[in-house]
Amino acid sequence: MSLASVSIRSMKKADVHLLHEIARANMPYAWSKRVFLSCFREDYHGWLVSQGDHGLANEVMGFAIVLAQLDECQLLSVCVKSSARRQGLASLLLDEVTSFSKDNAFSKVFLEVRHSKKHFRESI
Repeated sequence: MSLASVSIRSMKKADVHLLHEIARANMPYAWSKRVFLSCFREDYHGWLVSQGDHGLANEVMGFAIVLAQLDECQLLSVCVKSSARRQGLASLLLDEVTSFSKDNAFSKVFLEVRHSKKHFRESI
C-alpha cells in the first residue's frame, strides 16, 4: 500500500456502524455501537484512516479515538484492519493524535496498553 493514497479525516456519527465492524473484526475486546456513539460527546475526538482516491471508493482501514480533558489527551482506542497492519497506518493515526494534542496545548498524551499487546508496547 502506498501512503500517498492514504487520507485521514475526522470521524462522523454516520461512521459508527463501520467503526464497530472494524473493531469487531480486528480487536479481541471490541466496543459496542453504544460506546462508539458515546464518543461524539464533548471532549471526544476521532479520526479514520482510509485508502483510496478520496472519493466514494475509499476503504477505511482503521481509526483512533481520544478523550481530551483539562490539559491531557488519552488515546482510548486505536485499531487498524489486520490486512493493513505493518504498513505505517497506526503511526499515521498516532501522528494525527500528536498534532491534535500539540495544536490544543495538551501537556500529556496517555495510552494504556494491555499486557497482551507486548509487540505494540515495544514499538512506541
